[in-house]
Amino acid sequence: MLRLAVITTARVDQIVTNPAESLFDPIFVSADNEFVDSKRQPFAFKTALNTPCVALVGWSEADAATLERVQQRLIDSKAAIVPDIVILEDTPSWESMMLGVSHCLEQFILLQSRLIGQQTRDLLELRRHHDSLQESFTGLERYLAERVVPMLEEAFVSEPRQPIALGEFKPTRLRAKLRQYLPVSTKTLGAVAIHVAEADPSASGHFVAEIFVPELNKSIASWRIPVAFLQRGWTTLGLQRTSGGLPKSAHLTIWCDGDPGRVKLSLGPVNPMPLYQLAGQSGEPMAARSLALRAFIALPGIELKHDDLTFLPDEVAGVTRPAPPRLNRMSIPLARLQSPRLILPKGGEDTNFDLVRLIEAESAVLVHPRRDEPTIAFCEHCIPPGAELVMADIVVDHPDAQTVGFRLGVVGAVPVDRVDIQMMGADQLASSSLHISDWTFVGPGRQQTITLRLDPPIGPDGASLLLATRMPDQVSPDFAWAKFVKLRVEIA
Repeated sequence: MLRLAVITTARVDQIVTNPAESLFDPIFVSADNEFVDSKRQPFAFKTALNTPCVALVGWSEADAATLERVQQRLIDSKAAIVPDIVILEDTPSWESMMLGVSHCLEQFILLQSRLIGQQTRDLLELRRHHDSLQESFTGLERYLAERVVPMLEEAFVSEPRQPIALGEFKPTRLRAKLRQYLPVSTKTLGAVAIHVAEADPSASGHFVAEIFVPELNKSIASWRIPVAFLQRGWTTLGLQRTSGGLPKSAHLTIWCDGDPGRVKLSLGPVNPMPLYQLAGQSGEPMAARSLALRAFIALPGIELKHDDLTFLPDEVAGVTRPAPPRLNRMSIPLARLQSPRLILPKGGEDTNFDLVRLIEAESAVLVHPRRDEPTIAFCEHCIPPGAELVMADIVVDHPDAQTVGFRLGVVGAVPVDRVDIQMMGADQLASSSLHISDWTFVGPGRQQTITLRLDPPIGPDGASLLLATRMPDQVSPDFAWAKFVKLRVEIA
């Protein structure tokens, strides 16, 4: 049973009771600050700290100084309870001491009730903040789920430069599996894309890949994909979720199991740093180039959503992996982009530089935004019949620029003189006559891919392309060299 201490200046023989019948144990203090219990045994002060003291009871004003010193010792020792002092003008006895205890307990309970009331109000306020924060997180999750902004952001790209046969990735007694260091950490890594230079639907082997974390000495994701499923172009290997936690390095290990057929992957540019070169398991580079790849990042610790063309890890896809949709990918010929027409802003041709122009050496169309309204370029009859997807790489090609918004549009029967800010503006959505993408915002020095799904696919008469850029509200457009690079389509 819990016992409560009462410190009093009375003598031991003045307080007569049976402690076994009471919650309270009297502790007697002398003018010399010596403590004894009811059996006249010395009582250490630190023991009083372990027994909650609920009252300091004196019997005359002369006792006040002694009890104040005891109270100060309790304060200095950071006791859980620092009781009030009560002076009773009465003869010391158990009954009168209990009267003092009841007074102190009443004050203690009153203070505790006030404290509990304040804590209750604080908890209610904290609950309101928690609910508000939860609503914000729910809104963020909904925002990501609806893909108003891309869940995955392209953080790194090594463009294809040179083909390499998939057979070179087949382990032998003299050749180990090959690995590529990834320039992003596991904390935010969401997907990796490799480039297939040549496909072979008749190949019978398997393409195998895994993401290995050296610090943990284990793989965090693996893929075993029939070689026949690999299609020409970028092949994306997507993770189920980002790892979060502490950032760690990652290696993409690739090998071929069985017949590789005629399949060829791609190597990127020459890289002088051995760390980034394609290497064996020992780290010895096997080429002066890195693997052609793209790395995508996302918020740490979130579940990811991928399109139908992304290969998910084996633990998600299961033993029997379904074949991906077949692609027929082609670049939009530069001849079709030779004369992009500026349709907004009106009179933009009178500026001292071109707001819209084709840069053939970069396979890019420059669409320079203005401060107060979007800049829209029109490329006539460049979307072929049957197109079901339009995509481009987007980049702001100047380090002093601000963030720029990019948007793709495809228009068929609508006359071009009706394509204006009401159709491609900041808040406009797609209609039956106009397909438009969400706005994608990119900062300087970053490259992302913007896509526009066409449902239904373009009809037999083909369609025209709209390229739009804009600045966020009241942001300067100086040096906003916004480029749509490598415009391409997928044919149904």
